[in-house]
Amino acid sequence: MQTGDLAVVREKIGRLWPKKVRPAVYLAGPVDGVSWDFAWSWRMYAKEVLEEAGYMVLNPLAGLDLSDCSDVIGIVEKQVADVMEATVVLAEADQHTAPYIGTAMEIRIAFEHGIPVLLWGKAHKRSVWLKYHADARFWNLDGALKFLAEEAEKWRVRMEAEAAEKGRNR
Repeated sequence: MQTGDLAVVREKIGRLWPKKVRPAVYLAGPVDGVSWDFAWSWRMYAKEVLEEAGYMVLNPLAGLDLSDCSDVIGIVEKQVADVMEATVVLAEADQHTAPYIGTAMEIRIAFEHGIPVLLWGKAHKRSVWLKYHADARFWNLDGALKFLAEEAEKWRVRMEAEAAEKGRNR
């Protein structure tokens, strides 16, 4: 099950994809208030599925050493740059007790730059802030990944058709 207008999400993605050599998904979600295993494992699963579908995956935990967060500026600026590089942001929203401070900021940055935000999970369903900033919400990760895989296939077919058309017009 999902909420949100997927036609609007498709239109936003369609505007961004021609600007990208390869569509990219940024994996947003809390680190504080959840176990490292949870924060890491859902991202690794999503990465595997999304890369198989043809996406580049931007994982803010890759290379992050939580035992040494002395380079606060470097960490935040890298994550902001990755959000700005994304074609879509996939944000975990399934933990009722996690603070979501960085996640909320990543969502807002994406929103301000017209980058579609897909949420997955059942926490904070009544949040007017999440409803306002998210383009769609899926109740589980698999639903969101299925949608993104289907969109990647449509993009691939469209790109192949455009390349074939250019070849015929030479």
